[in-house]
Amino acid sequence: MGITNKEKYIGVTIKQVKGIFPLFDSFFELEKFDHVVEIGTGNGGFSSYIAQKCFDMKSKFTTYDINKINNPHIEKHLQILNVNVITKDINDDNHIEDIIKNDGRCLLLIDGALKTPQFNKFASLIKVNDIIMTHDYYKDETVSEYGTFVFSEVEQAIDDNNLTIVYKAFDNYLWLCVEKVREILL
Repeated sequence: MGITNKEKYIGVTIKQVKGIFPLFDSFFELEKFDHVVEIGTGNGGFSSYIAQKCFDMKSKFTTYDINKINNPHIEKHLQILNVNVITKDINDDNHIEDIIKNDGRCLLLIDGALKTPQFNKFASLIKVNDIIMTHDYYKDETVSEYGTFVFSEVEQAIDDNNLTIVYKAFDNYLWLCVEKVREILL
């Protein structure tokens, strides 16, 4: 299944595999998050979809990108939904770490340019029951026409941090979804 630029949300083309919305709809119905953090706002189309889901769940949503959103329609939509849009390099402060450490369940969506180092960094910081999802994911390195992120790059971080792959249906939409299931006991 390849990426299509024909999937749209509120009139904005997004870079997601066609048909992703019903899976995310079910995911958000089953899972309840207090805070959703997205790394890689891009053109903001998918961010707007996530923002609406967070608004409906009464969750907080923060999205980061090093570039400003250049679509006034998207900016207005995110503002109406009370999204915290941060335009800066996530490596410049500890804001994401602070969000993860707060009480409540966190979903971290990684869709920026540096997926592997970001996944490896945040894998050690998430709490039990938090979930990390990374886009442009392929299970193996032989199939990477669209994916830029492969399992072998994060396998050690998954093992070291007691993470478990969940919602394997996301694999078909180029998303890796892992959850911290328990604390590591020494």
